[in-house]
Amino acid sequence: MSSIALLFQSAGIFGWLQLGLMFLGGLWALVCAVLLAMRWRVPPIVAVAPLLLVPALLCGGASWSEAAVADALVNANPSMRAMLLAAGTSEIVAQGLLASLVVPVAALLAAGGLAAGVRAPRTWGSPAAVFAIAG
Repeated sequence: MSSIALLFQSAGIFGWLQLGLMFLGGLWALVCAVLLAMRWRVPPIVAVAPLLLVPALLCGGASWSEAAVADALVNANPSMRAMLLAAGTSEIVAQGLLASLVVPVAALLAAGGLAAGVRAPRTWGSPAAVFAIAG
């Protein structure tokens, strides 16, 4: 089995949710990039909404995995505890690695912004904050 398939297998259901979010976010970013390239105004929070969902999904997945491991450890015998802890840690680390799937989506948005020649408004507040948080 390839290392990518093993990564998704160890990430559990949240790894597949991140993959789906990357595809849907990529389509959303493509639409926003085309609109930006056509010189339409796209609010920054609308453009980076899929990027903001990735950390939320990562936090939810990590807390769910940690809770599942804690529940399993309650009834486990001492010889199985190390294996359960390793499996839970592997799941959390794999979910963190899969969060890097957001990089192509962010690059697509950046390319659309560059094609449109987007310049920051005089008030740098919210657009700069939204892109910094998403980054």
